[in-house]
Amino acid sequence: MTRLVVSILACCMAYGQELNSSHRFEAASVKISPAPGPDEVMRTGCHGGPGSTDPGLFVCTRASITNFIQYAFHLLPYQLAVQWYPDDPTYEIAAKVPPGTTKEEFHVMLQNLVIDRFKLAFHYAKKEMPVRYLVVAKGGLRMKESPPEPANTEVVADSATGPATTSTPDRIPYSMTMKNGRSTWMARGVTMGGIVSMLAAHLREPITDGTALTGKYDFTLSWVAESSAETGPSLAEAIEEQLGLKLERRKGFADVFIIDHVEKVPVEN
Repeated sequence: MTRLVVSILACCMAYGQELNSSHRFEAASVKISPAPGPDEVMRTGCHGGPGSTDPGLFVCTRASITNFIQYAFHLLPYQLAVQWYPDDPTYEIAAKVPPGTTKEEFHVMLQNLVIDRFKLAFHYAKKEMPVRYLVVAKGGLRMKESPPEPANTEVVADSATGPATTSTPDRIPYSMTMKNGRSTWMARGVTMGGIVSMLAAHLREPITDGTALTGKYDFTLSWVAESSAETGPSLAEAIEEQLGLKLERRKGFADVFIIDHVEKVPVEN
């Protein structure tokens, strides 16, 4: 048995026992990824499941255990205090999803899978850290509130940037492009919760919504990564200049996910 090096905070009751154990995949295979060939192009990622074009099959290729835990438990990077090493194994995962499974049930199935196969034991704790508060800038809001949706709307699957929205087929709720260090986010009908989620994912820090705004908004946000040779505003500068929002640094507490134990070699299929 090999353990990941983890940060352990004050002991709390393990959360794993509170999961609904009845939510299980019809079948699931979890294997350590084979060594890559000398000319192999490395591809990683997960796809499928409810809300995708293949709702009955979920597949991960060369996913690390931290990737899998983050995805299963809806964690942002700052919430998982784990030291990862380049020589740690990655995994090939294929799971058959029962028909009619909701997204909430699907994520509980993923949580049960990582608990069962990797013997994951964990708990949540509060940790003091720098927290950013998102507020309306002094110059006022620059985003436009979305127009009312026509009657012939359809549900659009949720994304990493926020909850599900409704949209007509020719109205795209969001798109993200990245090229040469420049990122552009075109958003349609996005809530403040969606904006906060996107910013937290990109900045890898906890962000609290302090705007009290309850509407949905249309905007285009463009910024340049600090490591890029391109010229342009940083993400923090762009949201103030283009959206009329501002990030303020404060001290606060955030929920973090503590791994007490996890196996690197999964239980056999």
